[in-house]
Amino acid sequence: MDRTAHLIVGLMIVAWMGSCGQVEDILNLDKAPRIQNPGIVVSSDRVMPRDTISAHVTVENPTENPLTYQWTCSGGQFIKPTDNDSVQWMAPVQGGSYMIRLRVSNEKGNDKDNVPIEVVSAQAPLVDIQSPDEGSYLVLYGRINIEADAFHENGLNWVRLRIRNDRLDSVLTTVDYDRTNRYTLEAELNVPHMVGTSSMVVEAQAANPLATIGKDSINIHIEGVVPGRNEQ
Repeated sequence: MDRTAHLIVGLMIVAWMGSCGQVEDILNLDKAPRIQNPGIVVSSDRVMPRDTISAHVTVENPTENPLTYQWTCSGGQFIKPTDNDSVQWMAPVQGGSYMIRLRVSNEKGNDKDNVPIEVVSAQAPLVDIQSPDEGSYLVLYGRINIEADAFHENGLNWVRLRIRNDRLDSVLTTVDYDRTNRYTLEAELNVPHMVGTSSMVVEAQAANPLATIGKDSINIHIEGVVPGRNEQ
């Protein structure tokens, strides 16, 4: 057999081995474990800090060899054992969104899934008035625009503007949750009891079972309108 024939035979063998490898890969894919719908099932997807929940999956294993379960999480901790289709997870103290993940494997391949868990935060919302400045002067029967930032890990039910002095305590306006965390609160200063020094208070309520309220305030001076002062 000449050199050309040897080369052709060699190429045919390489091609045959490559095709066998592809076939084997396809066959192995069919033998990898499969996490069945609906994936990871948890006993609750919204919990209080330090609460414990269970997580479970149903996995199809086409081979007779054992499965390996690798559970991980972005926060909190698992209660051992964690090498099975069911685990116990303890929520962290800090509220927020966390992820429970699973990678299940056999000798032919693996499958993955994850599920989000919301942990209720016991902290009050953060509120920070951006404008107007402390000690600003305003005029009765004018309008006021309060710019404020408000944030909570679990979102907010509402943000509201309140005015307080030794003669009144009144809510001027309430707005719904805005994911940008920036709020504009507009109100008319139309009550004579507002004249003098008052506190403008911005309050925000957390959107969780604790419904904690955070606040920030500034002092402003409201001047009354004297009839005839500007008359000619």
